[in-house]
Amino acid sequence: MFEYIEIEIDSWHNRGYTKIWNDDGKLYYESCAYKCPEFLRESRKECKCELSEFVSRLKRMHIPLWKREYKLPKDVCVLDGFKWTVKYKVSGKGVVVRTGDNNAPFVWDDFIDLIESVTEE
Repeated sequence: MFEYIEIEIDSWHNRGYTKIWNDDGKLYYESCAYKCPEFLRESRKECKCELSEFVSRLKRMHIPLWKREYKLPKDVCVLDGFKWTVKYKVSGKGVVVRTGDNNAPFVWDDFIDLIESVTEE
């Protein structure tokens, strides 16, 4: 059973955090974002979609199969890049942690679209 997913993204001018979790069969989320010069925070809100729909779409991202860490080759220099961390927890299993530094799995855009689709109002 899905317990939670946490996403942290840090770029040179923005920092964001979102947590989506299962509470007795309902999905909730909390987000906060640091955008220069102010800090924005949203408290616990109920997600727009059903738990089963979200879990089905999330499974298609195959997060446990992502590499533990995504990096660019050492000879590539990025000035305005981003770093990210995803923590994914399912009942009875340890927390899956995946990270990236200016690189991400090929499903990254679909993953972000999924997270935004359940947290946008």
